[in-house]
Amino acid sequence: MLDDLIDSPALLAGAIAVVSLLNYGVNLWILRAHRRQPFVEYWRPPADPGKARSDAAQLAVSLSLSAVAIVLTLLLARFGRELVGGGVFVMQVITLGSNVSDLLAVRSLGRSDAAEGHLRYSTGYRYRAGAARMAGASIVAGIVAVLFDSRPFLMGAVFLLATAVGWYRRARQAAVAARPV
Repeated sequence: MLDDLIDSPALLAGAIAVVSLLNYGVNLWILRAHRRQPFVEYWRPPADPGKARSDAAQLAVSLSLSAVAIVLTLLLARFGRELVGGGVFVMQVITLGSNVSDLLAVRSLGRSDAAEGHLRYSTGYRYRAGAARMAGASIVAGIVAVLFDSRPFLMGAVFLLATAVGWYRRARQAAVAARPV
């Protein structure tokens, strides 16, 4: 099935678009579920001037990678499509699984008997937790790539690992920004 997608630039581009939009929708659903539960509060620093301010707008920024991958998928030969388009598609599918897991976990906090007390996570924690999930997903994608000799899964693993590294970097930046002056 993955080979059929890679053989057709239009199908692969469409698949990337659909899974990216599904990820965006699930992420919006997660935000709504967070707002409805009373136990875990996420601290958000004030938005920087010139950057997207609303959560929905910040999540939409992540669609830019998908847009670039879609354009490249339509322009590249099969080998490049396999690496770039296939890798982004694998990354999006794995991220969708992680997002659905997060959604189900957050929704379970909506019950009044889910927890006692109140917890406030820092922005740095959010980035470290996301990075940890992406690093673990990268390992799984890498193992699948080796076991099945799959370049799309290998590139997906690389993209997931790069995302994890970026999120760890953001966690360090958030820790520095949160220090009292």
